Amino acid sequence: MKNKIRISIVFLSLVICSCVVQAQSGLNIRDVHGRLKEKSTFEPTRISVEDVRHVSADFISYADTVVLRNSAIILRKDLDFSPYFELVPLDSFFMKHMELREMSLLAWQRLGSQYLVKLEAEFPREDIRIKYRLYNVETGREIKSKGFKTKIDDYRALVHTIANDIVKTLTGDDGIYMTRIVYAKLTDSTKELYMADYDGYNEHPLTNNNSINISPSAGPDGKYIYFTSYMDGEPKLYRLALKDNSVKLISGQPGINAAPAVSPDGKKAYRAECRQGQSGLPAFPA
Repeated sequence: MKNKIRISIVFLSLVICSCVVQAQSGLNIRDVHGRLKEKSTFEPTRISVEDVRHVSADFISYADTVVLRNSAIILRKDLDFSPYFELVPLDSFFMKHMELREMSLLAWQRLGSQYLVKLEAEFPREDIRIKYRLYNVETGREIKSKGFKTKIDDYRALVHTIANDIVKTLTGDDGIYMTRIVYAKLTDSTKELYMADYDGYNEHPLTNNNSINISPSAGPDGKYIYFTSYMDGEPKLYRLALKDNSVKLISGQPGINAAPAVSPDGKKAYRAECRQGQSGLPAFPA
């Protein structure tokens, strides 16, 4: 009888403890209300570029076929370089599975493209003319068509111009594909200034003084490049005219003349000045 009473007491005490724990934990629970908002994300426009189609009946050489092939490749790389676009390439397995000899707008849509660029080219004399047609894949509507003509040797610039036109049409922003870059390049024991297209092609030297040329800075009008050079021993600032690569000394003050910069109006140039106990950015006529 005593054992039964002990068991009952123990059971009762466990129930009481359980209730206390639940009551205490309930006092610490906060009733929080809120609303989850959908996070906005940027999705690039999916675009495709078909191979260039030769539309003239004239005979073309093997070199011409290389230009045609490269033109499509350049345009694809240009558009794919932009954060606005995502390139949708041709899927040969998809064509084989769907038993397609050539891609249609519906086929491109099934691959996920939103826009399609068709290219046509011909070679009048020593020139090349490329016309592009831009389509909305979903509606099947031609948005824009435009042709460009240039010398065959300048076909890369022509394709970059087409890329700029497509970006302007679809986004309203100017493209960057005709941009050029200037940089210092190590050649043996010297550093010379070079210029190239934004994608690294058409590289050519700007300086050839067998010295150290660094810190190139472009003026606002795009006509001059300001840089630091050791061609006269001490570092001085020079201005290079892009039309003929002529060089003019613009700052040879005592101390280190480095890090040139030009004011937005192009009237003043600045240099980083490092003398004993002094530092600053003195201004002088550009």
